[in-house]
Amino acid sequence: MAFMAKVPQLLSPAEKPHVLKAFDYTQSAVWYNDKEHWLSWIPTKPGPVLLEDPLWRLFDLRDVSTVDDYASLYEGGASESRRTFVGYFLDEEWKNDMVVLGLRLHRMCASLASSTDSYRHNAATGVRGPVPEPLDRERIRSIHTTLEDAQSTVTRSKRALLSMVGFLSWFQTIKNVRTTLSGEDTEFLHSLRLDERPKTGVVYCLHCDYHQANFVHLLKHNVPIHYPWTNKEQGHWRYLKWSPQFYNELAELKEKALGAPLDLTQLPSYKEWEKDLPRTDKYFQNLAAGRRGDLIENFQPDWQYAVVDFHLWGARRLYNWNVICAYSKRLKAVVAWYPGGTVCTFFRINPHQVDEPPFDRIRATERKHPLTAFAHKEEGEVISETDAFFDATSSTRELTKSLYAPVLGVTAYNSFNGGIEIIRTPTSSLSSSLGERVERKPVVESSVVSSPCPLLGARATSSRSLSPVRASPTAATQRSRSRHRTPQESRTQSLDSRSSRSSSSVRSEEYHEFRSASPETRAMSVSEDEVVRPAAGAGTWESTHPIRSAADAYQALSDWVPRILEVHPCVDPYDDLHWNEEWLDKCILGFDEPVDAMRMKTISAVNPELTSVKDILTLGIRYGLPIPLYLPADRVREFKDPDVPALTLRTLGARYEPGYVDHPLVWTKNGGDLVYGQYESGLLDLLDQPEAVAFIGMGGVLRFVAERYNPDLVDRFVRGPSHQITQFSEGQMALFFQGSVESFYTRESVSHNEMGMLLGLIAGSNPDNSRTLWPTPAVVKAECAHWNGFLNTGLVRILENIAKDIDRGNYRWRTYGHWREYFRKGNKGLHRAGPATTDEDLKVGQDFFDRSFPGIWEVVNVRDLTVPEPFEPLSA
Repeated sequence: MAFMAKVPQLLSPAEKPHVLKAFDYTQSAVWYNDKEHWLSWIPTKPGPVLLEDPLWRLFDLRDVSTVDDYASLYEGGASESRRTFVGYFLDEEWKNDMVVLGLRLHRMCASLASSTDSYRHNAATGVRGPVPEPLDRERIRSIHTTLEDAQSTVTRSKRALLSMVGFLSWFQTIKNVRTTLSGEDTEFLHSLRLDERPKTGVVYCLHCDYHQANFVHLLKHNVPIHYPWTNKEQGHWRYLKWSPQFYNELAELKEKALGAPLDLTQLPSYKEWEKDLPRTDKYFQNLAAGRRGDLIENFQPDWQYAVVDFHLWGARRLYNWNVICAYSKRLKAVVAWYPGGTVCTFFRINPHQVDEPPFDRIRATERKHPLTAFAHKEEGEVISETDAFFDATSSTRELTKSLYAPVLGVTAYNSFNGGIEIIRTPTSSLSSSLGERVERKPVVESSVVSSPCPLLGARATSSRSLSPVRASPTAATQRSRSRHRTPQESRTQSLDSRSSRSSSSVRSEEYHEFRSASPETRAMSVSEDEVVRPAAGAGTWESTHPIRSAADAYQALSDWVPRILEVHPCVDPYDDLHWNEEWLDKCILGFDEPVDAMRMKTISAVNPELTSVKDILTLGIRYGLPIPLYLPADRVREFKDPDVPALTLRTLGARYEPGYVDHPLVWTKNGGDLVYGQYESGLLDLLDQPEAVAFIGMGGVLRFVAERYNPDLVDRFVRGPSHQITQFSEGQMALFFQGSVESFYTRESVSHNEMGMLLGLIAGSNPDNSRTLWPTPAVVKAECAHWNGFLNTGLVRILENIAKDIDRGNYRWRTYGHWREYFRKGNKGLHRAGPATTDEDLKVGQDFFDRSFPGIWEVVNVRDLTVPEPFEPLSA
């Protein structure tokens, strides 16, 4: 589908300011702080058009010119979804105004995303499209007074309309050129100056190109943006400049400070932007406090540009390639555009970001799709596109890497995809034009290797998670040659999954040969030609990724189980732990969930350097895996210490007497400092108690927080059962069956109140109002996309940033909704829509790995474990 080079202006100069001013409220901080306005923009699962879907799909009014025609269309034979939507507005009070609003919005959409041939020409107005009725500004403004009634279906519809208007009014502004603006439009833009509206401003960039930007919205979605200065230029106009001069001044100030806290008031241009500094600018506030001065030394004044992509957050699609090229050429921008994608605005970033977000380098799951073919023509001609639309997060990265970044010779940042890939190209490619195709592939600085993952979707990023071992030259040569096999050769040489016992031994030899190779060799063993992508609707193991050889099974295993070495490097190695071997000989592993047992038992297969059970348990502690060590109840007396002083027993025993209650935190008017003092004193007392070692065995967030405040807990945990079990006969009791014999076992445990004390719980009237200083395991499991059963890189980085805020005195108690929003920023592109793994797929995978290991780890004596356990991949 081709588009004209110039889109007609459907709104007359007299109409535009009326529409924009009527909904000026949608650009205010109050409106943007209401999260419900943006929920309707988030892409939902495929299905019929619902109320929450983008409204431009409902306002298809090519044959409608009046309000009556619009109403009769839906009262007649329109689709059920449209009748349902418009039915909310057919009452006499809202019918006329809301329908007129729909017509107006439809025309604004049509002026941006449609060709001129799709709409009728009206001789009276000289425009193409339906002719709206006069808009009553006062009636439309009255819509805002009813937003508080959140239970009304009419109000929900109005919220959706206002959400659309808020974006369209912004987009309608940035698509015009300053010289063509009417006087009323100029007055409207001038009213958005930053000195009058601290959280909203007009950004004037190169060649009089301007954008209306809401910095609060960018901040909420963790956009890596540098905040600009404001300078008075050209008389009474005010501009927001992206000025590298600020960083040069700041670097000079740092040299003069000699390590002392930086005083921004000493900067030469401080007085010019002091009044216009956004109130939500955390970066400058941190600089004023001297918290980020050490990062300024890496600054380089060579700016690049990138494109803010709001696709995951609901911005409408822009199909006109000429508009995109015009803005990218004007701003010299790195264009992250793709078929069916969205380009909203442009901003400049620095390759060495001073205010780098804490989660911008978290790796995300990636799905690849074949790129759409483009018809590249000479500059100024129309560039066509296909009608196919692909997933936003995959095509953006691929197109940026293959086309635009090599041509421009700059660093490409893909900040909305859950991670950042740095693409460096020689400067010789700068002479190429934007439309030329570059055959040479750029060099991507990334340690992520894509590999098939049958249980996590079509594709998953598998880091070099296997332990580095010395590769065998023979094995490495054989595995590298396997990359050049044709699909027919691969099928011929693969092993049948249901073969006899003799072929099973061959599989085992191939697997052990594969495991002895280096991580690079293992990653190269599965080529792109051998990747089996799942068909649409595939729901079983066989249909998504058939296991034809031991190497395929091992590759799938390494993708599905925890990527153990993908852990933050600051985590302690715990090499000097001294386990109580007598205690381990009598314990059993009793996992609460089979998936936890699967993660633990596959460690021996993923990491061949583990030669004992103690090595596996140590690795489990290091990465926060649950370690449920149960001691037989009849063996507890063997570990009882008779030399414990009576005073110690009396002091500790008070917690185990009837009537003892752990007192939770209570919020006071003095706020965070006083409450945190109560929290810290109570927490240190709690972690000195015998039962505190249970936090180490519980893993996850509980282990991270407990060890942070009391690192000795790990040594106490490995030394054996605590006084809670041996002296006071407390703990968690369980009845396990081993064969036909049932026995009672006990383990270290903490109460629900003690877990709340660890996380800083302030109980509310209901669970939704309760606040915690640290995220609870439930909210991490439900809302954090980086949680996969252990403390991986992403989750540890999030927790460390929370810890840094606490150390700086920024105590923030959050409700469940606040934590959900916090993790939403950290998730970034990980939460995007994709083929979710069904319960059936997960069960098939678990059954497959259960049959591939001879041992069952759910309830097993620790002394009976074989490490490393042999792994013979069997078919599902």
